[in-house]
Amino acid sequence: MENVKNILDSLLQPSIHNEAWKLNLIKNWPTIIGSLHEKVSLQKIHATSVVLGVHDSSWIQELYLLSKIILKKINSNLDSPRIVTLRFQCIEKKETIVKKKPVIFSIKKKRDLQPQESKALSKINDPQLSSALQGFLQRCLQ
Repeated sequence: MENVKNILDSLLQPSIHNEAWKLNLIKNWPTIIGSLHEKVSLQKIHATSVVLGVHDSSWIQELYLLSKIILKKINSNLDSPRIVTLRFQCIEKKETIVKKKPVIFSIKKKRDLQPQESKALSKINDPQLSSALQGFLQRCLQ
């Protein structure tokens, strides 16, 4: 009687060998794409095509123009040229948590109005408008 592990290995072995190039592509992706690995991620691998995800739609156009070079680089890192087409899609960027610095408010002492400023405000008949302009002037001069 055969060991169950040996039976499973024999059943899975052909599919593992057929799919080994995909694992190799995933493992070597940062090396293949180089400095763009933060902007471009491997989304899907099909039999003859690869879907690349980017966080910004402007990168899709840029990568499309570079697609022949990217395709050549991908195939040169595989055991044989397997990828024929590249597809691009815009994906959501993973948000990183950024600690915000605490906002420190300082209370500034209101400055007294100059005589010419008080004189100008006294000519305004509407007390509500005069008060609003006085507050605005003090905020501007702080």
